[in-house]
Amino acid sequence: MANYYDLITDGGVQPEVDSPTEIQAAMDAAASQRKTLAVPQYRFYSSAQLNIPSNLLIQGAGPQSAIWPVANIVLFKADTVDNWTIDGINSEGFGSLVDNGQGFLRVISCERFRVKNLSLHHFAGTGISQEGGYLNEKKGTYHSIRMDEMFRGMYFHSIGEYCAANMVWVDRSVTCFEIDSGNVQLSLCQGNNSTTGVKLTGGTNNGHGTINASLFNHNEYGLDATDVSLGMAIDGTCFIGGPATGSNATKIRLTNSRNINFTGGMFGANFIVNGGSGTINGQNGVNGAGMITGYSDSAAPALTNGGLLSCKFNTQENGMWAHNN
Repeated sequence: MANYYDLITDGGVQPEVDSPTEIQAAMDAAASQRKTLAVPQYRFYSSAQLNIPSNLLIQGAGPQSAIWPVANIVLFKADTVDNWTIDGINSEGFGSLVDNGQGFLRVISCERFRVKNLSLHHFAGTGISQEGGYLNEKKGTYHSIRMDEMFRGMYFHSIGEYCAANMVWVDRSVTCFEIDSGNVQLSLCQGNNSTTGVKLTGGTNNGHGTINASLFNHNEYGLDATDVSLGMAIDGTCFIGGPATGSNATKIRLTNSRNINFTGGMFGANFIVNGGSGTINGQNGVNGAGMITGYSDSAAPALTNGGLLSCKFNTQENGMWAHNN
């Protein structure tokens, strides 16, 4: 078709053959001709990183359209390029739940980009890394992405701001989502059956983003925040483990952090709030939420080293939560 550049018929790329040079040439040719790079329903391999140019749409033809790495690399890199899209690709690494440097996509200071309809598996590293963009207010979206068995699903870091993830699901991983940048939005996301559902850390201009209408269930830590100085708004989100107590119960852990506020949602978890060094520590809050007491120790939040947690208007099975204050 006139508006498509086919990876096989136009680009000469052979399925199931390591072809980084040929795939890169096809990407560059499609972008320069303002055509969509069509990826047929075959598996293509690359042992070298592929650099996304501006003005490129990579479009899978169906659920079997696949580009896989065959080395410890980040498969795609988009560095200061604009107006590009990856849509409908599946990819699989070949590692375990450790960070060996594998990944599917690294995005650095890009504008007007869309990443959607992906299926990613078994990357010994970070599936999608978003960094840069604050100074120039670079923006993009991630939508309808499924990942499992990763070291880390999504990582917003190094001022990787003003991007939104919607309907991104990460399962059976070490960390599903990690955010050390400000102005990040997660909505309708899931991070389940992992060590940590959401990790918040104190990077440059950290926090002051939103997490809403999401599920982070059956993790050791539903949310784990450390050194967050600019808070986080979390509403209508579930952090539920299972019928477990003590060390087996899901935990919400806030360390040396402030202004992390949960509004609404459901919790089957133990709260651990540690003031830490006290250099950042301040008030946090859980308000108007539902507590499933059988999925926790049914105990008051554990507050140490001056940790603070305001608990108001929360309910439990038979009335108001016993530990509102």
